[in-house]
Amino acid sequence: MKKKSTAGLVVFFLALLFGQPGFAQENGPIQIIDAKGSDFIILTQGRRVVYGAGQFRETAVYLNAGDMLQTGPGSFAELRFSGGALLKAAENSSLLVGEGGVETAIRLFYGRLRFRTAPGQGFAVSAASQSVELDSGDAAADYTLHPGSASAKPFLMVSVFGGNARIRAGEQSPFHELAAFERLGLEETSSFAWAERGIVDDETLAYWNAHNFLNGPPLVRPGTVVAGPDSEESRQIPFTLPDTSVFRRANRTKNVMIVTGIVFSLAGLGLNGAGFCHLEWENYDTARMFLISGAAVSGFGILSLFGALMVNPPSDAALNAANAPAVRP
Repeated sequence: MKKKSTAGLVVFFLALLFGQPGFAQENGPIQIIDAKGSDFIILTQGRRVVYGAGQFRETAVYLNAGDMLQTGPGSFAELRFSGGALLKAAENSSLLVGEGGVETAIRLFYGRLRFRTAPGQGFAVSAASQSVELDSGDAAADYTLHPGSASAKPFLMVSVFGGNARIRAGEQSPFHELAAFERLGLEETSSFAWAERGIVDDETLAYWNAHNFLNGPPLVRPGTVVAGPDSEESRQIPFTLPDTSVFRRANRTKNVMIVTGIVFSLAGLGLNGAGFCHLEWENYDTARMFLISGAAVSGFGILSLFGALMVNPPSDAALNAANAPAVRP
């Protein structure tokens, strides 16, 4: 009876310890200072911890290197780094804290982030092979799926509200430099990639004004100056369509090879049929000629079909979608 009582007490205290929705870390380089909406999840040291939006007010919640933060629908979390940098994770976002202390690299798996640093503070966000570096300023990164896109992968869009940012599509790719109120989108498919560059749109400004930093000033686009080389209109870089002509030529070549292979294969079957007929009529020389010709023609058709399999460019539907204006949420 005594053993059962002792075991019951152990189970009871373990349940109190690990069954709570918030098992907060005592310290770390990143602290969650504000949260709104529904619950969010932290994966830390092999544990999955669920926090309510108001729970961090009772107990300080920290993140360390290797921890993952996941926000749910309508859930927003604001993080402050030990060096003073701020990060706002929007709803339905998933990110991983990397190494680096004050210059912590954030790996964004999906969702929307906004980050702000002071002079002398470095900040880096990576999404797949793409990366964003902000020396000082205010910027946002969207890494989400978009309707009408030619790619099944999320689309990275970086918007700069202040300061300067550098973005590149891969480790070996050159950097794109962005100034205040410029944006750059990077999209990749299985066969090609392109960049869409321009001015930050009103929807992005409205979104981050509605979900601003705690006590942060509103984002206001500077007034447009009609005259002068530094006006907003003169700085805008129009959208450049990707050059898909090489893929369209490959598509046409593949279609021609398929049609040629089918025609020659059918012709070879016809010649072989004629050869078998002559065998029944005992015209052996004529039958042999038809059978050899049919085999040669069919062989050419089969080779043409196998060659078409080796040509594998994007489909016409994907290329048409690539040349169509992307639909942004």
